[in-house]
Amino acid sequence: MTFNCKNIKTSVDEIQSLCKRCDILLLQETWLLDCDVSFVSILDDDFYGQAVSAVDTTSSVLKGRPHGGIAILWRKSMSTKCEVVNIDDRLMGLKFTCNDTEFLVLNIYMTYCCDNNLDEYLFYLNKINSVIDDAPTHNVYVLGDFNSDVTMNAQGRISRKFGYELAEFCKEENFVLSDVSRLDNNSFTYYSESHQTVSWIDHIVCTSNSDEFIKNINILYDFISSDHHPIIMEVKCINNVDVIEDDI
Repeated sequence: MTFNCKNIKTSVDEIQSLCKRCDILLLQETWLLDCDVSFVSILDDDFYGQAVSAVDTTSSVLKGRPHGGIAILWRKSMSTKCEVVNIDDRLMGLKFTCNDTEFLVLNIYMTYCCDNNLDEYLFYLNKINSVIDDAPTHNVYVLGDFNSDVTMNAQGRISRKFGYELAEFCKEENFVLSDVSRLDNNSFTYYSESHQTVSWIDHIVCTSNSDEFIKNINILYDFISSDHHPIIMEVKCINNVDVIEDDI
């Protein structure tokens, strides 16, 4: 599951509800300070959690609201098979093993879509690619807020710059935009109250062989504590003997 919660402390009830429906939960925009990151470890009795703050506290005076930040929660029953991969305040991961098959799940929170942020956006696409190249497994999923609207226009093209760059990146690197390939083009994950518009900016990107493990993907429109809707992905972990179905 991936969810831009737009302040973890105001979305606690829905996050706890999401924990009942998944084994791994990736959060963006937690708005936690460094001194608060341990909050994620007490959200649910059945889950461990780890967070990274994106708030600069080096200044003597903290102005404005806490912003950004990411976190990963995973079910305690998986603990012996899991290892957190800390990268930076926009990208972190969780390695885990299911039925002797190793997986890496990455949590991404991309910068806002505007021309001034394009270089940083492309930098993180390349960073994701480097992490995947260096990963000890080919089974890699990247979930999160890509800030990349992939909605097609009337001509069947992606008109938003970051959405176009993400689609081209996946094409060049042989990755799959798994949510886009499975869901209707009218799907959306973000609602702008100020503009009363919707966009599809949260995504699931994976390596081509990882895509074959996916059983289904759904957007949970009934969760409304944030301006983003969660996305849930069900993955089949298979070996020669058993079939175990885990939700991410």
